[in-house]
Amino acid sequence: MSKAANLGFGVAKPYGDSDRFDFILSLDGHLWRVQIKSTRTAHRGVYQVSAHGCWGGRDIYTKDEIDLIIAYVVPENAWYVIPIEATHGRKRLCLHPNVPRRPCYRYEKYREAWSQMNPTP
Repeated sequence: MSKAANLGFGVAKPYGDSDRFDFILSLDGHLWRVQIKSTRTAHRGVYQVSAHGCWGGRDIYTKDEIDLIIAYVVPENAWYVIPIEATHGRKRLCLHPNVPRRPCYRYEKYREAWSQMNPTP
């Protein structure tokens, strides 16, 4: 939340834990529901974050519930701003922040993609 606030976004935290999103970002009158994820451990150089809630992966996030997954790879100090549509219903998102960006790495185009959060009409 502090990273987003430092970048000029308004940040709101819902009261309670009944929503599927962790907080709301605002910019220029537009709102995004955000689920935040983080990871500390790589397996063969690949970091993974889940794209589902805590009920065994049966409840994958949908565009009706959230707009973005923002993932933080702690050891690499890398942030990913991933639109929920880009997850295509996957349970796990594989992140490769410690290698050069390649087209085959699905989510690398979303690394530090804060500026891509353009308001949609």
